[in-house]
Amino acid sequence: MVRDILVATYPVNSARQPSTTKLSAQACKDPTLTQTPTPAAGSEFDRSTAWMTLLMLTGANVLMSLDRTIPQLVAEPVKREFGLSDGQLGMFIGLAFGVSYGVAGLLLGPVIDRYSRRNFIAAVLAIWSTMTFMTGFAVNYVMLLLTRGALGAAEAGGNPASISIISDVFPPAKRSSAIGVYKVGVPLGILLASGLTGWLATAYGWRAVFFAGGLPGLLLSILIFWRLREPSRGQFDAETPAGTYQAASYRSALAFVFSDRRMAPFALALLLSVFAGAPLSAFGASLLQRNHGFSLQQVGLFTGIGSALALVSPFLVGLLADRMVQKGQHRLFLLLSVLSFATLAAAVGMLVAHEAVVVVICFVGWQFLSLGLTTPGMAAVIALTPVGMRGTLVALISVGNMCIGFGLGPLAVGYASDMIGGANSLGIALLIVTGSGYVIATALFLLTARSAQRLSLMHAPSSTAA
Repeated sequence: MVRDILVATYPVNSARQPSTTKLSAQACKDPTLTQTPTPAAGSEFDRSTAWMTLLMLTGANVLMSLDRTIPQLVAEPVKREFGLSDGQLGMFIGLAFGVSYGVAGLLLGPVIDRYSRRNFIAAVLAIWSTMTFMTGFAVNYVMLLLTRGALGAAEAGGNPASISIISDVFPPAKRSSAIGVYKVGVPLGILLASGLTGWLATAYGWRAVFFAGGLPGLLLSILIFWRLREPSRGQFDAETPAGTYQAASYRSALAFVFSDRRMAPFALALLLSVFAGAPLSAFGASLLQRNHGFSLQQVGLFTGIGSALALVSPFLVGLLADRMVQKGQHRLFLLLSVLSFATLAAAVGMLVAHEAVVVVICFVGWQFLSLGLTTPGMAAVIALTPVGMRGTLVALISVGNMCIGFGLGPLAVGYASDMIGGANSLGIALLIVTGSGYVIATALFLLTARSAQRLSLMHAPSSTAA
């Protein structure tokens, strides 16, 4: 299926065009800032190069997801060893990661739009892999926070740079599908983390999981630096004629968000969907162990099953989004609202059900749906954003999602659980935060769809025009 996308995007009889971007090992600055090919020239990548680019970026996303997920799965043994409360656990898993991700993201966004994205991805991948490895040596809570924070700072650049490259390798009609393939790395990383945790943590302790999770990224960073080609920026976008590419500032990106009637509610909806889902991702494994008596190995198995099913979620949703956007941009936001509501239903089912089978089914369903929700979301960001501010705006949205969503979401649930007290305090706190977040996000996606439909009708050519 992936090859079908690439065949459709890069026909066999199309001539391969040489890249206008030539990077030396010493030069990090991206010359495409001053020289951009005309959109009519087509892609400078053939099918095999496009496939290798997407494959390497997806591999980096796998490791990003794996390294980010490990602390969530070993939360209970870490809590016992260091004597942590739920609030402290939420700070370790969520806030330490989210705040550092946000601060670094503000600094790294303009870098992505100005310098070599290939070199940038290789560097941050090596850094976050090293931090994952170092977490295994933590001797106190402060060291846990420091390594988790450094991991978040490095990962802040991974997604914006990768999405920016994908948007310059695939044309608009195929971007949702390509991003869907890239997003498969998230459940695959969770699947690998689940397997590592279930086996290594039981046999050798939770520290061994961090050691095993950090090593592959160091090898992949070398491969990316050596083999990945930097594409010319904006080659598929008619708004970027040759020699006119300009990187945007955060001020202009924020001005764009608040000036576009679609972008402001859409960005807030994305943020709230992360705010709703991050606590369930952070505390889901703990909830299954505390409230339903599952072992760490069983939780790893359930998480692995959900991740295995979710492998096809981004790709299927990406194909559906590509079809819907051809009938109107507002259809993409309608799809997001439907996915958001379905994700809400699965989350509530997991939190209120008493039967273990129902809880596990809802947990697996939530994993499948929540990941599918991100694919059209990123495609919509690219569709709404001018070429020169894509890296900056994706980084800006990622900052909000991580600081407020991933950072404050688990922290709010952790301290709410401590305040509520009782055997089911964690479940009640999750129901309040997760439920309200998904409800408001669904409403905002619908509002964005309505604004997009009105805007398309305003710009539609009149059938009665002379």
